[in-house]
Amino acid sequence: MPTPLFDKNGVPLGEDDVLLLNAHYYRLYQDSPGHVVDGQYRHLSDANAHERQWDAISCTNGYLHNIQPELAAQAELIGPYAERAALLVCD
Repeated sequence: MPTPLFDKNGVPLGEDDVLLLNAHYYRLYQDSPGHVVDGQYRHLSDANAHERQWDAISCTNGYLHNIQPELAAQAELIGPYAERAALLVCD
């Protein structure tokens, strides 16, 4: 289980939450750790799959990998993805 995250109002964040950070909407999810190779993000071997981390994706700003509590504390929880999916529609 990754480190618990909280938004700027102290609200706990979870899988599939939609966040607003620096004018971009992100969908939060858990992933296994990885690393960048030749400019591309690659997952580590399955041996490390038990070490989960928080990642997020945005249509307007790409990916955030290995989100730490300090960054999450700058974001605002908008709601669950099921209710806020329209904010993450890409053209």
